[in-house]
Amino acid sequence: MTSPDSSMEGSAEIQVSEADDVFNKVLTLKRSRLRGLIVIDSWEGVLRNTSEDGRRMIESAILSDPDDNRVGVVLVSEGGRVGELPNLVDGIVTLSSSELDGRRMRTIVVNKLRGLRVKSDRALFSLDKGKFNLLANTK
Repeated sequence: MTSPDSSMEGSAEIQVSEADDVFNKVLTLKRSRLRGLIVIDSWEGVLRNTSEDGRRMIESAILSDPDDNRVGVVLVSEGGRVGELPNLVDGIVTLSSSELDGRRMRTIVVNKLRGLRVKSDRALFSLDKGKFNLLANTK
C-alpha cells in the first residue's frame, strides 16, 4: 500500500501486510483529511486470510464517503476476480503484458470509467525506472 504526501508531489510508501493493518491504515489516512492516493497492491493479498466479514469491513472502509474525503484508492487485482467491487467503484482498468517480435508490450484497457468520457479505451505503457508511463498514441 502506498500513500503520497499531502502535496501529491512526492510519495511516502507505507507497507502493511495484514488485512487488519490495511483496514486501520486506510481509515487513518481517510480521516486525516490530507489529499492523497492509496494504492493497495494486491487486493488478493489483502484478502488472503480474511473472513467474509473482514472483507466487507475492508471494502466499507475503502469505499465509504467517497465524496467527503480527499484520498483516492487504487486496488490492484492480479487474479481478475474482484467480487462485488465492479458495482461499487468508479473505474476499472486491466493491465496486460505480452511479447511482440522479441519486445515486451504492455497494454492498459479502460473497462469502466464512470462519469468521464474516454477518448480511447486502450493504450500502451512502460514501466521505465519503475514508474508507470503512458505512451503517446502509436500506430
